[in-house]
Amino acid sequence: MVLSLATMVSSATPSFASSMKSANGSAYCKLLTSYDKKQAAANKELETPGAAKAAMELAYKNLKPEENLILGVVPGSLKSSYESIFKDVNALYADLAKANFDFEKLTKAQIAAFEAESKSMTAATDKINAYNKNVCGVKD
Repeated sequence: MVLSLATMVSSATPSFASSMKSANGSAYCKLLTSYDKKQAAANKELETPGAAKAAMELAYKNLKPEENLILGVVPGSLKSSYESIFKDVNALYADLAKANFDFEKLTKAQIAAFEAESKSMTAATDKINAYNKNVCGVKD
């Protein structure tokens, strides 16, 4: 969950559906729509043996520019949710980078932190997903 979310955030935002439409003309909703194909590609890379490490490295490299882009258009009601998610995702990627993106090299403490981060992101992710569905017309 946390890994896929991290990759999603680096190439867009959490939980994009494959059949997205922008019912709202806001820059945020348009950004969601434009990232739909990137999300599908990111999910495929994570599931492809041998490609996951390269996908995670690229996602980590692209995270800050994407973070700034998203925070620049996100509605005020979602800003704190995204900031919370980005904080946790940045921590996750920092630990993964130290382990050369090899989960087997992570310490028990790092794994426990990932599990805690995943749980802490639930409320923020739920809020974002509800907005995406109700305002932007994202269909699950």
